[in-house]
Amino acid sequence: AEKDERIKELETSLAELQTIHKAELDRAKEELQQQNEENLKSTVAMELQNANEKFQLELEEAKTNAAEEREEAMEKLRWELTQAAEEKLSEAVMTAKMEAIDSTSAELTASLESAHSAAMAELQQSHEEERNSLIEKYTAEIGEIQS
Repeated sequence: AEKDERIKELETSLAELQTIHKAELDRAKEELQQQNEENLKSTVAMELQNANEKFQLELEEAKTNAAEEREEAMEKLRWELTQAAEEKLSEAVMTAKMEAIDSTSAELTASLESAHSAAMAELQQSHEEERNSLIEKYTAEIGEIQS
C-alpha cells in the first residue's frame, strides 16, 4: 500500500512536471518565434535601406552622366555653330569683297552691309533656336531619368 501510495505521488509529481515542462516549452517556443520575427523584420528593414541607398547612388550616377552628356552635346553644338558661323561669315566677307571690287557704288556697299547684317541676324536666330531646341531635349531627358 505504501508502494502504491509512493507510485501515485510519483505519478502526480510526474504529471505536474509534465505540465510545467509543457508550459516552459510553449513559452520558449513563443520567445523563439518572437525573436525570429524581430530578426526577420530587422533584416528586411536593413535590406530595404540598402536597396534604397543603392537606388539613390544609381540615380545620382545617372543624373551625373546625363548632365555630362548634356554638357558634351552643348559643347559640340557650340563648336559646330561657331564653325558654321565662321564659314558663313567668311563667305559673306568674300562675297562682299568680290562685289565691292566689281562695283564702287555706295548703294551696292549699303546693300551688302544690309545683307551681311541680315545674314548675321539670321545666323544668330538659327543658333538661338538650335540651342533652345537642344536645351529642351536634354532637359526632357534629364526629367525622364529623374522620374
